[in-house]
Amino acid sequence: MDDEELRRLATEILPALPELLDSDVAARMAGELRAALAEPGGAGALAISTVLSGHAATRAWMRERLRAAGLDEPVRLYVPLAGFAPDQPAGRYACPACGYQWFRPTVDDDIPLCSQGHEPLRLTAVTG
Repeated sequence: MDDEELRRLATEILPALPELLDSDVAARMAGELRAALAEPGGAGALAISTVLSGHAATRAWMRERLRAAGLDEPVRLYVPLAGFAPDQPAGRYACPACGYQWFRPTVDDDIPLCSQGHEPLRLTAVTG
């Protein structure tokens, strides 16, 4: 569903809110929905989705309208987490004495001594 369709459905639900919700809740949600409709672009669409997903009755109303229009894919709100870091390359280490291999799962893990050769493991390859 695109932003335009979401805005159209939000406008349609405004007069139905008193039938769907208690009068206090309906008045509060109507105000929030009008404010969200006034926001431009994607920010407004996100605000509309957030307001409409806040109550079971409005979610059911939206689902029914979307199903009738053939647009019944679920509305998902996704915001990427702040500070996402890409995967760090994993190191492959080996003992020079016996050939034992060890993979370093995270950069926080200390590199151990080989239990057989009692030598510090040496970096042989970087994967990832």
